[in-house]
Parts: sequence; structure tokens; C-alpha cells
Amino acid sequence: MFKYTVIVWTLCSCFLVYTTSDINGDVQHLNCDVLYTKDYGWYRTLFNLDKWRINFNTVYMNFSVMGRSDAHIMLLPNLIQTRQDVTYEVVIGAASNTYSSLRKSPKLPKHLDVSTPHIMNANHPVNFWIKISDETITVGKKGEPAFITYKEKMVKQLSFASFGAYTGITLMWQFGCTENKTIMEDEIVSDLERLKQDLFLEYDPYAVPVDDSTLFVDTKLDIYHVDLDTKSSVLSTHAELKMEWFDQKLLWNETYYNGLSHLYLYIRKIWLPDVTVLNAAHGTLTDYNKFDSPVIKIFNNGTVKWSPKIIFKTWCKSDISDWPWDTQNCDINIGLLQDFNAVRFSLSETPDDYINIHGHEWKIENVIGESILFRKEIENETISASNVLKIQLKLVRQGESILYIFILPTIVLVTIIPSLICLPPLSITKSYLILCSILALVLFLLTEVTILPSLTSSTPKIIQLTSKLLFLLCLQMALIPFIKHLAVLTTQPPRWMTNYLKHKLTSLLLPSTNLNELENVPDESSEEKSQNVDSHWKMLAILLDRLIQIVIVIIIIPIELSLTIHS
Repeated sequence: MFKYTVIVWTLCSCFLVYTTSDINGDVQHLNCDVLYTKDYGWYRTLFNLDKWRINFNTVYMNFSVMGRSDAHIMLLPNLIQTRQDVTYEVVIGAASNTYSSLRKSPKLPKHLDVSTPHIMNANHPVNFWIKISDETITVGKKGEPAFITYKEKMVKQLSFASFGAYTGITLMWQFGCTENKTIMEDEIVSDLERLKQDLFLEYDPYAVPVDDSTLFVDTKLDIYHVDLDTKSSVLSTHAELKMEWFDQKLLWNETYYNGLSHLYLYIRKIWLPDVTVLNAAHGTLTDYNKFDSPVIKIFNNGTVKWSPKIIFKTWCKSDISDWPWDTQNCDINIGLLQDFNAVRFSLSETPDDYINIHGHEWKIENVIGESILFRKEIENETISASNVLKIQLKLVRQGESILYIFILPTIVLVTIIPSLICLPPLSITKSYLILCSILALVLFLLTEVTILPSLTSSTPKIIQLTSKLLFLLCLQMALIPFIKHLAVLTTQPPRWMTNYLKHKLTSLLLPSTNLNELENVPDESSEEKSQNVDSHWKMLAILLDRLIQIVIVIIIIPIELSLTIHS
């Protein structure tokens, strides 16, 4: 009997040793730092390599990662990066878990790629190590030789590490584990640590916390600043998306934990909605449009609050026909990457609170928010439904800076141009003023072209009017030599021209010279006849010059009225 007891005790001991020493088990989860990363880009937290330093020249990183593929480890020399810094990226299980790679920025002539099929596991953490020593980076799997080795002098400068993933990939990292440490039942732990152990021991952060029903996420968007680049049609919105939902797996009795009614999480250990910007201008692979927040607040009644701050970069089709007093309507579409059928957005507050929030150039005049359900159907059968939170912004441009930069100089310019009618056509001053006006208008148009988009469905009305004015001034400048030539002609003018110059309407535009008297002088000398001929041609030159000037004034009036009213 004693013999069988010893055998049973030995087998149980071996089983317990196996389960407690297995770094893939739940026990290790309690003794390690746990980090969740999702999608491409680095987690906001940088870890000092001194955490893994075993001597002055050697860093030995031990960590485990669970996921189907694409575990990214970034090695950096400084906390704040510059373009001159050399960084290294270790990718384990790239390309659907087929190979691993070492990449460098600035880039290596060729990536150091090694075939490592099925090296990662989506169901259990796999242990790896990275050693940085003697200007060499080596990467391997625990208990196995290195599968990546790279040597370079710049390796000595590495001081920080960060963990990341790839698009559509969620990874769980474990590091900083205390080996050979067991948690005894009689060990004294704080109420907070005991609560975390009870809540997260069997918690699955990848499963929606509902059973065969819909989880409603109450949302509110607080907008702090907006900026619309009409040239690139990109809207930048600095905002905080406040989300709240009920997690039935996070209920506890506060009396059992010394009155602890809520707790904060600084890493992703619970389920969070995989929120994304559907109409993102730069995709989801940049530092923009990423819903990351270091703080998640959990209450004992199951309420979870998550308020990520984000800079939205979204497309917004610009209508600049009324520039610089234009009004733009832009949309921000927020949706989910997964769990479409299980999660629904709902707006918790009316958008009136967002009105009259000012930016540098734009003011939010109105905000409309709605939750829309898009259904995808095939042969009248709904196969999927996607919930989208649609935020519509109405933006009005603030014209104070434009008033001083463009409008006031333009008003002065269009006021000076009509005064040219008072100058004689042969005046050199008039030519100089016309030339200066042309140069000023060209500068205005060139400046406006650099601000406004080159390809647009509509041209601003003020630019259309300014372009017409520029054309007329150029035409007037081109006609000055012709007018001067008319003024010095000595040939006999045709009869129809003299009759036209004697017309009552025509005489209103000419100097107070009686053309009838010039023609009816009896027995005039040849010299006097020549002077009369010269006077006819001069009158025609003056008439032509003033007609052009009147047309210009007619064009200027709506420009000046428009500028005056808006300014």
C-alpha cells in the first residue's frame, strides 16, 4: 500500500511541477508584466533595456508572446527619435508565420530574413530571447540556438525597446517574469492585487462580454480643435472619444475587497471595442487615427469607461466657390474592425455642447451625430451588419487673418484703379499705375494658387473677378501704344469718326472742346487745319481710353462691394 502511495504522490508532484514551471500557464501570467498590442505601430510605452541588462556590455531580453503571427520588437537608441537615429526592428513570424526578419532604419541593403515556419502559436505563449552584446544582436527561441545574428557598431547605442504587432493582429506579451516564484495561499497581497487576480485569472480579452445578445457602447465625442486643409482636402480633428459599456464579467462585491469600488488599468487586459476611422485620410497604419489610451476605468457594477484621445485625419471634399468666406461640411465615420454583429454604438448626449468651438482658422457652427447600421445583403438575405458612428461637422472659416493679408490690400487696389480715368491717356504716371496694379494682381493670384487646391470642381468667385480685372488691365496696357499712336496721327479723319465724336453721348466722355467750332472756322490756314486734325485724333484716343476705363470700373464694382460686405 505504501508503495502505491509513493507512486501516486510522485506522479502528482511531477504534474504540479510541470504546470507551475510551464511559462505558458496562468501562474506565469500572475508573475509577469503583461502587455497587449494590436495593429501596426509601436505601443506607446518604451521600456529601458536596463530592465534586462545582466552586465555593463550585455542585455538579455526574455519574453513570451502569444498570437498567430507578426510579433514586432523595435530597438531604439533614444527615448525621442530623430531622423539620424539608427533603429532595428525584429519581426518574429512574419508573412503569416513563415519567416522572421531583422530590419534597420535607415534601411539595410537587404532585410536579414530567416525561414521560421510555425514559430508562433495563437493559443499558447512562446518564449524567445534577444541578446545585445559586443556590437551583436542575436535572436532565438528559448532553449534553442539563435536563428538571427547581426553585427554592427551602432548596436552598442541601443537603450530602449518597444513591442508591436501588424495590421489585424492582436498579441499578448509577457516579460519581466520572476522565475521559480510561486504564490502561496497564505501570502499577504493587497486588496487591489487580490481583486485583479480574481477578475483576470480566467478573463478572455478577445471575447465580447455578452451572451447571444448585443453590447451597446455609449459614446460621446468631445472636440477640442479642428483644422481643415482645403488644399489637400484633409480634416484634422483633435478630440476625445468617451466610451462606456457594461461588462458582465467584471462584477464584484466591494465589501470583499475593503470597499474597493473601482480600479484603473494601464494596459489592455480586458475586452475593448476595436474602433477605427473608416474614412481615414492616411489609412490606419500611421500614428494618426489610432485609438490608444493608457487608462481604462472599471467599476464594481460592471461599467467600463475608456476615453482615448485621438487626432482624426479624415477626407473632406472642399467647396471653395465662396472662398475666403466658405462653409464646409465634413464627416467623421467611426466603425469597428471586428465584432460587427455583437456591438452597437449609441450617442449618449446631443451634439449641442460642441458648437462654437474655435480653431486657428475654423469655427464649428454645427455638429450632427448619428448611429447608422449598414446591412450587406445577397439575394435579399442579410449576411452582415456593420454599425457606424457618423459625425457631421459644419465648419465656417474665420476671415480675420485673410482680411489683413488679402482683402484690405485688394480693396485699396480696386479703389485706385478707377481713379485712372482722371489721368490723360498719354500720361506716363498712368502707365506706371497700370503696371503696378498688374504686378499686384499677379502676386495675389499666385499666392492664392499656393493656398487653394489645384484640382477643384469650382473656382472661387473672387478669383474669377480678380482674373477678369487682370485681363482688362493687361488689355489696357497693351492698347496704350495704339492710343499713343492715334494721338499723333496727322491724316484727315474719316467723316463718320468726326460725326461720332460730335454725338451728345460721346461728348460727355470728352474734354470740353467744341468740335463743331474746330470744323467751321472760315478761311483757316493749313497750320490750323493740321491742328484740328490732330485734335480729332487726340479726342478719339481719349474716348477709347475712357471707354476701357469705364468697363474696368463696371467689373470692379461687384468686387469692391463683395469685399466690403464680407470684411
